[in-house]
Amino acid sequence: MAIASPFAFGVEAWVNFLISVLALVLMLWALIHVATQRPDAFAAIGGLQKHHWLGLLGALFALALIFFLFAGGFPLIEYIGIAASAFYLLDTRRGLKDVTEGRW
Repeated sequence: MAIASPFAFGVEAWVNFLISVLALVLMLWALIHVATQRPDAFAAIGGLQKHHWLGLLGALFALALIFFLFAGGFPLIEYIGIAASAFYLLDTRRGLKDVTEGRW
């Protein structure tokens, strides 16, 4: 079992690295999408306004990127960023698409 431990730690490190990279990509995708939308479309669907989404996703992306580059990642920030980005992309983005008739 002494041989399996270094292998398991190596696999764990790669899985954590991949989760961090995918979280950063997802947050960046959501942030770019928010930045390219019209502000009045957010008011039409209700919920958070454009500047709220920009602040939330921008702060989470910046924190996750800083922790990824200088501390090797901080999973709590990444998981919160994944949740916020997923909520935006799966719920708010759909509402924006309905309001803007698919033009974005």
